This record gives sequence, C-alpha cells and structure tokens, in this order.
Amino acid sequence: MMEDELVKIWQSSPNTEVIKFEKSRLMVDVQSGLSRIEMAIKARDRHELMACLAIIPAFGITACFIPFLLSKIACILIVAWSIFVLIRLKQAKKNKPCSLSASYRDYLLQSKVFLQAQRQMLNTVLWWYILPFLVGCNLFLLGFVMNSGKIAVLLKAEVVFVIISVIIYYLNKHVVRTMLDPKLEQIDAVLQAIE
Repeated sequence: MMEDELVKIWQSSPNTEVIKFEKSRLMVDVQSGLSRIEMAIKARDRHELMACLAIIPAFGITACFIPFLLSKIACILIVAWSIFVLIRLKQAKKNKPCSLSASYRDYLLQSKVFLQAQRQMLNTVLWWYILPFLVGCNLFLLGFVMNSGKIAVLLKAEVVFVIISVIIYYLNKHVVRTMLDPKLEQIDAVLQAIE
C-alpha cells in the first residue's frame, strides 16, 4: 500500500517539475516581452512629444502671420490636433502597470489593461490621428492654392499626405498584430496557468 503511494508520487513528480519549469519560463518570456513593449511605447511617445512640441509653436506663429484665412484656420486646427494627440497619449499611459511590488497576478492584470488600452488606441488611429492630420494639412494648402491658383501643388502634396497616412495606418496595425495581440494572448496563458 505504502509502496504504491510512493510509486504514484515518484511518477507524478517529473510532470509537476516540468509544469513548474514551463510556467516559470512563460513568466520570464512575458516579463521580457512586456519590457520591450514598454520601451517601444516610451520611444513612440517621446517622438510624438517632440513632433508636437515643434508643430504647436510653428503653426501657432504661422497662424499669426499668414495672410490666407483658410490657412489660418488650418493652423489653429493643427495646433488643436497636436494638443489632442498629447492628451490622448497621456491618457493611454495612465494605465501603465506599476512595478512588481504588487502580486505577479495583479501586475499581469494591470499589464493586460495597459496593453488593451494601447491596442484600442492603435486600432482607432485612423479617426483620432490620421483624418484630423489630413484635414488640417489639406486646409492649410487649400488656403495657398485658392490665392495662388496652383492646383498642381495641392495634388502633389495630397499624394504625399495620403502615402504618409497609409504608412502610419499600416504600421499601427502591424504593431497590434505582431506585438500587442501575441503579448495579450501570452498574458492570458500565464494568468490561466497561475490560477
């Protein structure tokens, strides 16, 4: 009787050790992946901050001195859009997980909320980032075109704006598909493993 129990314990222990090893390896993978994603988000936010800090004064000053009314309105819209982008990025960052001082499960749940907010922001980039950018830039150039009659300039610039917009859109979709979605799946797997 006692020998049977010892045999059962002995037979089950390697599987338990393998499961513990796999679980700890998965936790390490998730943590390193989260660190890489957080660094990428910080870099993106830094670039956006620098761009907005250049755009706001440049278009603010241009709005004061440009003689074309439509272009003045566009400058004000571009400044407002830049401020909105900064606010949007700050809101998405407020869900950033705190350090590992909380339990690992709480850290994973916070990380999941943070990544879901980033995912939602990137999936809607067309509406809050690209379209306002296109409207502002087109109005700005339209003010010049209406006063100079050079429609070829507007058409060439429109092609450039559309190409930039398409690149921004697909880069954001690529980040969601290749970075955020797999990491969210990994977090879910770890949460299931530790429960």
